[in-house]
Amino acid sequence: MSLRDEGAMSPRTTLSETQPCVTDRQLIAHLLRRAGFGATPAELDFYAGLGFDAAVERLVTFEAVDNSALEAALAAKSYDLTQESQAATWWLYRMLFTARPLEEKMTLFWHDHFACNNAKVANTPYMVVQNNLFRANALGNFADLVLKVAQDPAMLVFLDGRDNVKSHPNENFARELMELFTLGIGNYTEKDVTEGARCFTGWTISNDRFFNNVRQHDAGTKTFLGQTGNFAGEDVCRIVCQQAACPIFIARKLIKYFVTDSPSDDYVARMADVFRSSGLDVRTLVAAILRSPEFKDPANVRGLVKSPVELLVGAMKHLNVQVLPSDFWSTLRQMQQELFEPPGVDGWHWGEAWISTTTFLFRANFAQRLTSGTDQNKQPFIDPVGIVNQAGLTTNAAIVDYFVDRLLDGDMTADGRQVIVDWLDGAAKTSSDRLRRLRGAIHLILTSATYQLN
Repeated sequence: MSLRDEGAMSPRTTLSETQPCVTDRQLIAHLLRRAGFGATPAELDFYAGLGFDAAVERLVTFEAVDNSALEAALAAKSYDLTQESQAATWWLYRMLFTARPLEEKMTLFWHDHFACNNAKVANTPYMVVQNNLFRANALGNFADLVLKVAQDPAMLVFLDGRDNVKSHPNENFARELMELFTLGIGNYTEKDVTEGARCFTGWTISNDRFFNNVRQHDAGTKTFLGQTGNFAGEDVCRIVCQQAACPIFIARKLIKYFVTDSPSDDYVARMADVFRSSGLDVRTLVAAILRSPEFKDPANVRGLVKSPVELLVGAMKHLNVQVLPSDFWSTLRQMQQELFEPPGVDGWHWGEAWISTTTFLFRANFAQRLTSGTDQNKQPFIDPVGIVNQAGLTTNAAIVDYFVDRLLDGDMTADGRQVIVDWLDGAAKTSSDRLRRLRGAIHLILTSATYQLN
C-alpha cells in the first residue's frame, strides 16, 4: 500500500493530497528537499529568486559558497569527536546550518553507499575521518573515491581488510567492492572475489593510517575481471571502475536517491552515458539528474519517503528552529537511522521500509516535541504566536493556509484543511489554550502523510 493510500499510516492520512508541483516556487522547494534537507523560509526565497537552473548550479558548485559561519560555529561548540553521540550531533548541526546543502546530502549518500558502522569499527575518530573523506569527495571523481575508501581505516576495520594477508586472504572487501560499491550482483564471479582478495593483501593500518605492508602482499600473477597481471589493490579499484556495469550501477543508485524508487531503464542508461562520458565525475552526473525532465516530473514530486534524517533536519529547517538539542541523535536511533550506525554493509533500507507502526509513533513524538517542547536552554523550539503575528494572520483559515504552504507547499485537501481549521476554531478560554491549539495545528501538519514524503 502506498503512503498516498487512505489509512496507510494513521487517521491523519486524510490530511494528504496529491497535487502536482506546478509552480516555480514549488519546484525549487522540491529541489531543496531532494538536493538538501528542505529550506527555511529565507532560504526558499533566496533560491526561488535565482531560478531553477541557477539554483542547481549553486548547489552543485558548492565549493564556491562561503561556509565559514558554519565552521566558526562548530569550532565554538567544541564537540568531542571521540564520542559517537557528539560526532552525530556535530554532523546533524552541519546538515541543519550549512550553506552547502548538497555537500551534506552527498556525504549522507556515501555514508550509506560505503556503509560502515561504529558498532564494529569501535573507533569514533575513524568514523569521523571517513565522514570528512566523504565530504571532501562528495562530488569528485568516483574512481578516486573508491581507492580512497579502500584505504580508509574505518573500512579496513569494518570489512576486515587489515587482516588480509597473503597466507590467509580475506575476501570480504573484494566481494563487497563489486557487489555493493561498484558493479552489482551478476557482474563478477567467485573467482574474481578470490583473485581480488589476493590483490588487496598487505593493506592494513599503522598509527591510525593506511599502511601497505609489502611483506604481507601476494606478489603473484592474478586474473581479475578478465585482466591478468601482478595486480595490487590500486589495480582492482581501477579495473572495477572501468567495467561497463559501473556507471550504470552508480547512476541507478543516485537516481533512486534523488528522483524515484523505480527509474526506467532508459533514464538510467541516459544518466549512465553522461557519467561514463565524464570519466565518472559525480558532479556531472548529479547535475544531469537534477536537471533531467524526470526530476521535474510532477509524478516524482513527494514520491519518496523521507528518511528519518530528512524528516528531522527538514522539520527544523521548515520551522526555522535555531537550537539543535544534543540528544536528537538518539531520536534518529528510535526512527532507525542512527548516524554512524547503518545496520550492515548494505546500508539502510530506504523507501516505505522507513515507516512502520513503531517508527511512525517516534516520528509523531518528534513532531510533538518540536512543536510543544523546549530545548536544553528551556526555550520553546518554536513561537507559533510570534509567527502568526509577524505574518499578519487574522483568521484561523489564513493560519492554516500559511502553515500548509510553509510545510507542505500547499499540498493538502480542502477537507484536510478544514479539519485543522475546526481544531483552531475550538473554544480557547485562555491564551495558553490558544497556544496549545496553534501548536497542535502545526503538529497535525507535521504528522500528515504528505509531510512524510519528499
